[in-house]
Amino acid sequence: MGLLEPGTTVWKTSRTTGQTECKVNNVGVIWEDGFTTKEVVIISSFGGLESSPFADNGDSGALVFCMANSLEAVGLVVAKNVLHVLRWITVTPLWAIFENMKLLTGMAVKFCMEC
Repeated sequence: MGLLEPGTTVWKTSRTTGQTECKVNNVGVIWEDGFTTKEVVIISSFGGLESSPFADNGDSGALVFCMANSLEAVGLVVAKNVLHVLRWITVTPLWAIFENMKLLTGMAVKFCMEC
């Protein structure tokens, strides 16, 4: 799986905003009640209010891909921040989801390529 880090080009397709692409220009960790979470914050555009966002209401759950040497799934859109910093989109990295599933079930996630 690819990583969500500054400079990485990411892409997704979703219900509300359709197909969008952006460069990760910053990442951060969301703090809630003093605990660190594993979500990554992507600032989705530089162009102010008139530019198209990477994701919007109704896009939660969209699979986010890294467009490096190949198309690699890297995370899921989970939220946006409209109150403090416009254009911040929250993405949960897939590695964190898989790690959590293993902790909860004791089993690793496998993919069925020919189901």
